[in-house]
Formats: sequence, C-alpha cells, structure tokens
Amino acid sequence: MGSAGSVSRGPIRTLVLGCMSSGKTSFMRQMVKNHTKFVVMKREYYLYCVQLNILVIYRELRKVCNNLEVLIPDEQLEAFNTIDEYRHKEKFPDKIKDCIKLLKDSQLFDLCRMRQRILPLPQNYNYLISRADDFMNDSFVPTENDIMMSYSQTAGLYREEVTCQGFKFDLLEMPGHHIWRERWTQHFDDPNLVVFVIDLSELCDSAFYDKGHLENKTVSVFSSLVNNPLLAKVYWLLIFNKIDTFNDHSAGFDFKKLASHLDTGDSAKSFYRSQFTTKLPKGKFFAHMVSLVNFKESQTILTDMFRRIGRMHRERPNLM
Repeated sequence: MGSAGSVSRGPIRTLVLGCMSSGKTSFMRQMVKNHTKFVVMKREYYLYCVQLNILVIYRELRKVCNNLEVLIPDEQLEAFNTIDEYRHKEKFPDKIKDCIKLLKDSQLFDLCRMRQRILPLPQNYNYLISRADDFMNDSFVPTENDIMMSYSQTAGLYREEVTCQGFKFDLLEMPGHHIWRERWTQHFDDPNLVVFVIDLSELCDSAFYDKGHLENKTVSVFSSLVNNPLLAKVYWLLIFNKIDTFNDHSAGFDFKKLASHLDTGDSAKSFYRSQFTTKLPKGKFFAHMVSLVNFKESQTILTDMFRRIGRMHRERPNLM
C-alpha cells in the first residue's frame, strides 16, 4: 500500500513559502481540513481574526470613496474616524458595532460601484459584509467558511503534520515579510518539497508596474529560492492563487504593460506562469491556478497533486 510505504519513510518535509498576502495560511487551512475534516478545532479563537477583517474592509472603503470622489456625509465620516482610531482587542464594543451598522446600511458601496465596477477592496469584502451582523453578535462563533474566507497574517513559524491521500506531510509555513524572508534559509532542514504560493491578482494591481513596490518582487523571491543550493533536490508545487479575483479584475485591463504581445487575461496568466516554471528543471514541478478560499474546487486539485507527490516520495524517498 502507498500509505504504508510513505509512513515507513517518515513524513514528506514540506516548506510553505510565498510573499505576504499570497495565501499561505489558506493553503495550510486547506491541508488541515483535508486531514481533520475541520479548518480549526477551536473556532471561537478566530473571532478576533474575522472581526479584524471587517475593520480592514471599512478602513479601505474610506480610501476608495476618497479616490472615486464619493461624498461621505458627516455622520458616516465620523463613523470612519471612530473605526480608524479603534484598536481591536477582543469583542467589538457598542460604539464600533454602531459605526459598522451605520456604514453597512449606507449607500457608499453602491455609489462606489456605480463609478467603478471592481473596487480595490479585499477579495472577501462581499462575503464578510453580508455576514457583518452575525460577527457583531456577542455569542457569535465563526463558521468554518468564515475562517476560510478571512485573511490572517502569518506571525511566526507554523507547523502542522497532516495525512493527505495516505501520505504524511510535515508542513512548515513561514511568514512572507521581507524581514522573515532573510531568515528563511535558517529553517531549510533537508526539505523534500517546496510549496510556493503566488498571488495571481497582483497582475491587475498598479503597484505591479512602473517601478511599483510589487514589480518583479515575487519572481525575484522565487528566483533566489531556486538558486539556493539547500533546495537543489526538492520538488516544487507552484500555486497561483486568487484566480477568481484575477478574472474579475482582468476585464479590460491593459496587460501590454507586462509584455507588448499580451492582449487578454488568459495570455497574461500563461506568460506570468512561464516566468516561474522556466526557472525549474522539467519534471521537477507541478503548477496550478486556483482560489484557495474555494475549498471544494481547490481540494480536487490539491489532493491529486499530493497523491502524485506522495507516490514519488514512496518510490524515491528524497524526491531526487
């Protein structure tokens, strides 16, 4: 049996890497859910995380209103000020609940959408806004889907040992902040596999072009990993995440800024994918475009990949 072979050789040591906000934590939640049938075991601990996502959305909405020159009435402006100044600790106080309800019931989102079809807000804003009243209930406990749809910054090393398709994986996720990236190599303890998560939606961000802070960033980080001798023998799983956000934002976007021959979103995706895959030896990588917050669809892809990787590890324990 495949599972017996993999267990006897120990878990597949897997690094989960990527730049900030690429979706590494979503990937880890996917793997944990596949293993335990739960995203997390103590959902009540994630109320803070879910509520913090709501605060971020309303802070960003104010910026969107200003950029689109949408008039903000004084009462709503005061609500934005209160949210901006608030430092979240545990559960929302009444003053924050009142501010969120006031802004939620306003027409600001609709007015912004009348001026711009796709708003530069976090990908999860529609879902979270629809659930805002529940999140503010004192007895509320986040659902599995609430947690999957919420973003959380990786604060330190996060390790999980999971079984997927009968094979054991020892997963180590590391933060993507540049300070942490300088320390990544300290934790490259003879890995077998690197999962590198890429935010595909960055292609539709103005900061990706004209010497913005995202230009060439992810490709450069990936190149440094590929050239690291400590990773010379590993296999790679490249996850191009947030394809749904990319599809939404790519309509009418001018990708000629990326390369002069690119005239569609599909051609831009293929071109960007090649910037990563051409840096790796043929047969040493898998690459897929997914939305990691869509558990059902991405699970089909990930479980197939990890079945194939597990079989390779069983036959060649060092994935050489």
